[in-house]
Parts: sequence; structure tokens; C-alpha cells
Amino acid sequence: MNIDTSGLLAKWTRRVLYFGLIAGVPVVAVAALLNQLFFSLALAVPLLLAANAFALASVDQMRRRFDDVDRLRDEIRHFGSNNARIYRNDTDFYADVRGSVARARESVWVSYIRQFRENAPRAEFERHLEACFEWARSDSRHVFRRIMSNGTAAEPMTTGRLFGEQQLQYVAAAEAGGFNYLAKVLTWMPMHNTDSYSMILIDDEEFYFVLSGAEDEFWALHVNSRNLAAGPLRDRFNHLWHDAHSLRAHYEGRCECDV
Repeated sequence: MNIDTSGLLAKWTRRVLYFGLIAGVPVVAVAALLNQLFFSLALAVPLLLAANAFALASVDQMRRRFDDVDRLRDEIRHFGSNNARIYRNDTDFYADVRGSVARARESVWVSYIRQFRENAPRAEFERHLEACFEWARSDSRHVFRRIMSNGTAAEPMTTGRLFGEQQLQYVAAAEAGGFNYLAKVLTWMPMHNTDSYSMILIDDEEFYFVLSGAEDEFWALHVNSRNLAAGPLRDRFNHLWHDAHSLRAHYEGRCECDV
């Protein structure tokens, strides 16, 4: 998307200033022809000043609009680069997620909220879970957060345990080991009837966005964008985190959970 904003701005600046002169000069000319010097000075000069002020304001407004175009162009260039990937295969998706988690420096925040069960082999999914746990355990400065729903917490694992029970074991290990692995569960009633999306936010710099429409459908997007990861998606995660219950309290029956 090639837009010569500097050239456009210069062209419209000339047009606006020209309009200001066209609007103001005739007043002076008419007043002079009528030999009404006082009228010329008292009326024409303020009109000229007003016309010039209008011109300057218009130029400033156009400059701001062209700045917006520049920012939009940068975003389009950014998303048009190799910084985004779409997945229709969840096995490849989890492989890339594990790589991103391994490279994370500070934080990995994950929501696992869906109506339909994962299509990937359980072993592939569980490798992803283990990678997240090992990343959190590798450095006490790492911060890992996971949000799940009632439905995903009840998914069976290959070990025979439920997903929520496995995550609770990870939380207990983190508490004993002094590292940061936190998990919460959402218990909203609508979550039983409508699907939502899952997301993975890494270091506020990149994110994975996952939708599931049916048992045999999968769609995910990976984007490197601090504008999005550190902005609306982080806010969305924080909102969910605030509304969710402690996973331990959920399993111990110490929270007011909708079922």
C-alpha cells in the first residue's frame, strides 16, 4: 500500500491557502474600489485573519489524518509480512506454540475455553501442557496463567485424570516449588451453551487466537503484534481472570459455581 502522504499534504496545503486568499482578497479589492478605507481595514483584515486561521486549522486536520494513514499503512505492512500465520491443522499449531513458549522471557497467559473437544491427538495436546509447565518451572521470574471453563476442566486426559485435576496438580507443584503457575476456572452459565475462543498471549508481543466451530473444525491465527497482544487481548484476558474462580477453590467446593 504505497501512499505518498507528504506529497498529498503539500498539495492540499496549497489548495487550502489558495482558498483562503481567494476568499479574503476580493473583500479588500471591493472595499478599496469604494474608497471605504475604514471598512477595508475593519472588516477585510479580520476576514483575512479568519481565512488564514481556517486554512491553518484545515492543514493541521489534514496532517493528523495523513498521520493516521501512515499508521494504518504501517499496520497493513506489518500484517502483510511474515508475522502472521493461519492454522487449519491443530497438530502444527501446538508444535509452533511450544516453540513460542520456549522462547518466552516473562509471561505466558493461556485461556482454554471451548465447547468442543480438541481434535489433536491427546498426546500432542499433553506435550503442549507439559511444555508450559516446564517453562514456568525453569525460572521463578516466569509467570504462567491458565483459564479454563467447566467443560474443558472435565475433559479426560490419557492418564485417566481430568484436565482440571491435572492442572491442579501443576498448581500444587508450583506452590511447593516456589514458581508461578496459576490456574482458574470460569463457571458462567452461558459457557455451556455457546462457544468462545481460546488465546495464548506471550510476553505481550505475540498471540495465538483459536476458534472451534464443531468437533471436526479448527481455525487458529498466530500474530506478532504488541499493539494487539498488549492492548485489547490483554485487557480481555484480565477481565476473564478477574471473573474466574481459583481452580483449587473450585475443586474443593469453596466457590459459588454455576453448574
